Amino acid sequence: MKQEDFHNEKPRYYATDFPEIKEKIPDEKRKLYLEYEQQHNGIAQNASDDIDATNENSGYPEEQPVTLKNLQAITTDAIKEITKGGLDVQVTCPKCSSRRCFVKRSNGYFHCWRCNCSGMLEEMKALNHQESSRIDGAYYARAIKQKANQQKDKNYVPMVSSDYKEINEEVRSWLYPIYPLESDEERQQFLEHFHSPQLAITCPKARPLLQPKEIEALQNQVKSYILAMKLAPETVKKAGVMCAYMHKKADDEKSEDPHGITLVPAIAYCNYLDGKIINVKFRSVVLNPITGEWSKDFAQESPTKPCAPYGIDSINPIRPDAEPVSQLIITEGEKDRLTLMSCGFPYVLSIANGAQTNIDESHEAFEEWIAQVEEIIICGDTDRPGRGMVKALLNAYTARAKVVHLSGNRKDISDVYAAFGANEVRRIIQEAEDVAAQDIYDLHQHEPDILEVMMGNYDKGYDVGMG
Repeated sequence: MKQEDFHNEKPRYYATDFPEIKEKIPDEKRKLYLEYEQQHNGIAQNASDDIDATNENSGYPEEQPVTLKNLQAITTDAIKEITKGGLDVQVTCPKCSSRRCFVKRSNGYFHCWRCNCSGMLEEMKALNHQESSRIDGAYYARAIKQKANQQKDKNYVPMVSSDYKEINEEVRSWLYPIYPLESDEERQQFLEHFHSPQLAITCPKARPLLQPKEIEALQNQVKSYILAMKLAPETVKKAGVMCAYMHKKADDEKSEDPHGITLVPAIAYCNYLDGKIINVKFRSVVLNPITGEWSKDFAQESPTKPCAPYGIDSINPIRPDAEPVSQLIITEGEKDRLTLMSCGFPYVLSIANGAQTNIDESHEAFEEWIAQVEEIIICGDTDRPGRGMVKALLNAYTARAKVVHLSGNRKDISDVYAAFGANEVRRIIQEAEDVAAQDIYDLHQHEPDILEVMMGNYDKGYDVGMG
């Protein structure tokens, strides 16, 4: 960042330092900010740009000093006048002049995602002394941590959403809709983009278009899996899930393929950004006739690393009919996301690579989007990797995060859904609780102590008798 970008840097910031808020403050009241800054040796240049310092129509007697409480009421009213946005107001950063700065309506905390300028409106500090500021303090503490991490490498350039590229023609040629497309126009658009007649020329590695009977057989196999998982077809269609044949290592040594590779039907969890598929995770859906279990072979295709969270387009600020997102659920698996959507929760993200995902890297390009969310519900698995994911998410979103407790000793929310139904899933989400990262119990850490107790090797205290 060039030094000249910081010509407006100040020790304290007020509402009048942010043009979008300042314009909502009547001229006669802006003078109060100037007076207060002068009283406390503040920097008053921005606040007085269009204020006549000799104007005496301030509404307060000259001998009465302006207090932060006076300014707080004016600022609160001005922020209410800004109707766009959710819990945060998007403003111009007073330090670097970018529009990647946000002020939280409830308490005046602000943070710029370009220059990492953070702080709190001076006049709102009194409010935060009266009310708990733990939530926002922890949230912006993470922003400071992000700045420190970036300073480790001066040449580091953060990811932005436009860095994510669409999957290539070859991968698109593998994909087919699970359910029939509704119109001839949709079918034509699909064929042009996924199975163009020129594909054999433009992309020699692309797979040829399947015959209608082959497509139907593939669709029926995936539909059987969806039915077995009790997922709503409308939810599957809304999420843009598709089907494909995926590569799998053949177990049969007598396979005709000398490399031991075969094609098996798979559900294709397509991740969209701005309406384009940026990565696909494939899961085989072959039912074992003996055990009755579904196969679990996975593969993923993504032209951009790190992979974005699955479902990220659902909270895209420029999505059609976008509304403020008050609650966001983050879960571990793609199927879990569809389960929660089937239960009526529209805003759900799945961790890109399961429990081993680096949250900071995967979510970096979308921090501004997630920053607009009031409450984050962490819905992880109960196994050790799942608890590790919960800890990582709590560390990332301590400010606004709650954790669910799965019922019936089930491994994940999809198991709960299969066993107890949608109402139980809704209850679990509604009863999510505030939990500190250090309170996520790791059975492995305490295994020696638990075994000692089970063997009876512990201090039993003293017998108490009656004489």
